[in-house]
Amino acid sequence: MGWKEKRPRYGIAELYVDRPGEETRIRVSKKKKILQASDFIINDENGVDGRLTMAKILGKRMSGQSDADVEDYLLQVAEKDPDKIIKLYTGGDLTLRILLVDAREAGIIFVRDKMYWYSDKILGGTDDAAITWMRNPKNKKILELIKRDTYPNLYPDDIDEPQGKDKAK
Repeated sequence: MGWKEKRPRYGIAELYVDRPGEETRIRVSKKKKILQASDFIINDENGVDGRLTMAKILGKRMSGQSDADVEDYLLQVAEKDPDKIIKLYTGGDLTLRILLVDAREAGIIFVRDKMYWYSDKILGGTDDAAITWMRNPKNKKILELIKRDTYPNLYPDDIDEPQGKDKAK
């Protein structure tokens, strides 16, 4: 028996290993993840606003849509990639992700040459790389500047406030 055998083969392998239950275990594991991700979406603590925020982070602007449409979109994402939804809801970087999306919408952070930029600083090539850059303690001052530029109404101007003795009078 060799390569010139006239009987059809099942591919190029001579020996296949069958592990009973392995494929079923993988399918059940994936369905459990989908169920967990769906549970996060349906039982969102912030309700409609929380689901809108998650859709916004995933790159879908659905501010004028009904809650059912937003929930349907998130459930579709959960069916395709449940790990992404689970990571969004359980990850500790939700505030940084919201900041990144808001700063991109405001034009504070922009994409040039497939890299995220703030002014003349490169933040990274992907969302996750930019979030990792924002988490780095060395970049705390620049992160504060990004927050001030993105949300100017939350940070009052320090220049306009009276200082020292004038404040006491």
